[in-house]
Amino acid sequence: MKLFKFLLVLIFLLCFEGQSNASVFKILKHPVEENPPVQLNFSYTQGFEDIMVVGTFEILVVGDILNHITGKADIRFISSELGIHINIQIDKDFALPPLQYKCLEWYSDQSKDTCRINFPIKLNKPDPDLSKYEPIRIFDIDFDGDDEIIIGTFGGNRGYQKYQIYELEKIDNVYEAIPTISFQGNAEIDIEQKTLTSRVSSDVCTSTVITYQSDGTGFKVIKKVESDYFDEDNPNQCITRITR
Repeated sequence: MKLFKFLLVLIFLLCFEGQSNASVFKILKHPVEENPPVQLNFSYTQGFEDIMVVGTFEILVVGDILNHITGKADIRFISSELGIHINIQIDKDFALPPLQYKCLEWYSDQSKDTCRINFPIKLNKPDPDLSKYEPIRIFDIDFDGDDEIIIGTFGGNRGYQKYQIYELEKIDNVYEAIPTISFQGNAEIDIEQKTLTSRVSSDVCTSTVITYQSDGTGFKVIKKVESDYFDEDNPNQCITRITR
């Protein structure tokens, strides 16, 4: 069975590599929603030490937040050495940095008939700065000694990108990606205290600040601060509630 799985992975990678060496492009036409599914292959160039990451990206929206092209993705994480073969599917708001600013003139000018997008798309090693959008990161974010997968999407509060953490758990000798907490790109990580603080705000009063701390096995909520107009009898009074 292990040999069979290894051969399947090898065949997939050879097929993907064959596509990656071809010089091809996809064409977008107006209107975007009436195009047949436009799917692009992508992969990382030495992005991660032990895990190979490849996937397909389907365009849903052009000219989205910060001039990105966003859509859905089917992402594969493969490591024969670690015995990992995982798929994670993202339904919307996923973006690939090399496509930022692509097709903007076509998007804003209906007289421009088509826009060409070259593929496959090669991604560089992710920037560790969480304030900068990266579609995929793999590192030990929750200080439990094991790497997690962090998937980035757009559509967060006040234009920030959103991140979802996936724990790699071995269930019945098979690795699975289990979603845990999510946070925004403005989150603060304190390495010494082993905490992550996530902030969401709507206006001068309405906000939620959650602080997670690692207990050695993952993040746990240690403090939640909520500000809002909680009192119906005093609708203009901003009230702060703290739970621990």
